[in-house]
Amino acid sequence: FGPSTGFRLKNKAIRSPDAAFVAAKRLPQDWETREDQFLDLASDFIIEIRSSTDSLEKLKRKMQEYIEKRRYM
Repeated sequence: FGPSTGFRLKNKAIRSPDAAFVAAKRLPQDWETREDQFLDLASDFIIEIRSSTDSLEKLKRKMQEYIEKRRYM
């Protein structure tokens, strides 16, 4: 998935990583027919590209959130 895809985590946070992968067996059956809706799951793999305005600490916190939410899904 690209950066326009939103993932709603268990804590209700919505995250849009720069790139994400979700195994097909984990996707809802109707995910391709939904428009402008977020996926209610944490992705299996993400890529976040650090911009000049992102601090390393901010990215570390964000990555930890993904890890924690994925662990409990």
